[in-house]
Amino acid sequence: MTEQRPLYACISNERWSMKVGSSDGSTTYDVEYYPVYRRARDIIQWRFTCTCKGYRVHKRTCKHIKEAKLHYCGWQERNHEKPLENYDQASGEGTCPLCGRLARPMDELKNLHPEILL
Repeated sequence: MTEQRPLYACISNERWSMKVGSSDGSTTYDVEYYPVYRRARDIIQWRFTCTCKGYRVHKRTCKHIKEAKLHYCGWQERNHEKPLENYDQASGEGTCPLCGRLARPMDELKNLHPEILL
């Protein structure tokens, strides 16, 4: 009987960031995806954040976040039909089939969220 391997996910599910330029190209903003503590509701919520003034003031999705979402991977084996690539049984590592980044077993990712709403 062969041992079945666990489900895998791209490491972009834990934390991800990207630099996005302003419309005029004079400024670069940092867009990140990570868990944010919501004090009013006392919960941790996965969110895209941006360093632009519009996001910092209004806390709503800005055009920089919309641009970054086009490049975000977030692959999880349970949600996609694309299989894990380059799986190494000895190290337990694999390659994400969508972006080529490292993929790890889902139970090893500390901050893995159940799903993402893009």
